[in-house]
Amino acid sequence: MAVTVRIPPPLRKLTGEEDSITTEGGGTLAQLIDTLEGMHPGLKERLCDETGELRRFVNIYVDGEDVRFMSGLETELKADTEVSIVPAVAGGYSLLPSRGRPHAQVPSPPTPGPLSGSARSRRMLAMGFLGYGWQVERLRERFYAPGFLGMYARLLATIVQHAKPDDVILDAGCGSGRVFQHRQAGNVHRIVGVDVTDEPRENENLTDATKGDLRALPFRDSQFDMAIVSHVAEHLVDPEAVFAELSRVLKPGGRLLLLTPNRWHYVPLGARLMPHRVHIVFNNWRGIETADIFPTQYRANTAGRLRTLSEQAGLDVESLEQSETEPEYLAFHLIPYTLGVAYERLVNRFGFLAKLRVNLLLVAKKR
Repeated sequence: MAVTVRIPPPLRKLTGEEDSITTEGGGTLAQLIDTLEGMHPGLKERLCDETGELRRFVNIYVDGEDVRFMSGLETELKADTEVSIVPAVAGGYSLLPSRGRPHAQVPSPPTPGPLSGSARSRRMLAMGFLGYGWQVERLRERFYAPGFLGMYARLLATIVQHAKPDDVILDAGCGSGRVFQHRQAGNVHRIVGVDVTDEPRENENLTDATKGDLRALPFRDSQFDMAIVSHVAEHLVDPEAVFAELSRVLKPGGRLLLLTPNRWHYVPLGARLMPHRVHIVFNNWRGIETADIFPTQYRANTAGRLRTLSEQAGLDVESLEQSETEPEYLAFHLIPYTLGVAYERLVNRFGFLAKLRVNLLLVAKKR
């Protein structure tokens, strides 16, 4: 019985740059990790903490299912199982052991690159004036268990579920890649990025990059197995044209995976009332570069609207998940963050409140 383990780039120095390992024998995930440690010493301490449990920000998927929702390290591995090791967070991570330093950073949603001088100055001014500081990591650890799936972890798990090793993937509106890092997901053959800016040149998710308008993609018909569109739909001026183009470049049976905020959630509602210049200052305070902040339109940002756009473009909706994540936008102070946590618990608990959840995660298949 063979088990294939997909290795993410940060761990490949330990495996001699191998992106996958095939082992014989069954047993549990814990036994597999011990086997991997025997083959490549040092792997186990990257995956498990001192107590032998999975590290807080390491996710392991067995045939596309998160083991935290199975039997954890006691998950049984069947014949021809595929095990994928992927980051639990979006904007950068480390699988190094915590010897005098945290073994992971927790940037979900965005963790930026270094701030420019002007952005840093505005952030320091705001913090000094208000007496508040951005406390995402500390507040998340206080209120949320390690297994809680944020929006990018959910998107990453969906990519892992559907991606195959020989796939060619389009990352539409890819930007710089600082916000969502996914190259290791599924260990696919090729990831091509397209964006209206020059930022894809620095995007480490990609194997290829080009500049282009999503309304007129510079690719031939039926070229891609999957298209990823992460936090782009809210900025589209002409979503009908973009959906039509995404459908055109997908192969028959190819999938569109799209993550975007729900326009009726309190964060987009606030953003729509906020002048763009204020939006820039607020997000600079959060640590996001001005180059990564774009005007919002919210023309494709309800469940019904996404279904209509998909149908018009020749895409069949396979799933459309609505979920509430941790209230990162309120992480400047304990009181608003606590209120945001109460909101998250409420709308995630009751199905009739699903329309008030912030994240829309669409999976649509080309006919």
